[in-house]
Amino acid sequence: RRQRQMCIRDSNTDPEYSALGTTGSAQANCNFYSPMNLGYMSRDYSPTINLDGKTIKAYIYVPSSLAVLSPSYYAHIQIHSLAGGYTFGGAIDLDTEGWNLMQWAPAGIGVNEVDRVTIVVGRTAPNDWSGVVYIDEISYE
Repeated sequence: RRQRQMCIRDSNTDPEYSALGTTGSAQANCNFYSPMNLGYMSRDYSPTINLDGKTIKAYIYVPSSLAVLSPSYYAHIQIHSLAGGYTFGGAIDLDTEGWNLMQWAPAGIGVNEVDRVTIVVGRTAPNDWSGVVYIDEISYE
């Protein structure tokens, strides 16, 4: 049976957990324990989007209980294109409490026909952790 490590529970409406002072963010309830090492949140696009020459940005809120475990934990942006498959970039260590900016300018085959953008949270060492991270202001320009 497959178990999820990151479950998007609700939209958060507390401005403290909104990256740019907006009125909402995605609340991700995380439960990382062996052998689980990866969780993600995706957005599908139909029709596809063109990311050629654009930068994808996303903010992730790191609580202090997670920041002290890093560099064991990281986040990155992943795209899926019809022609190029999966590609990722913009990786950051989740070692700083508060809002952290991820950004990435994808290049290569398929960036003009992206059908999925994903925020991935993972770990590289067996430091178990359960808690909440917030993801906000996912954009491309």
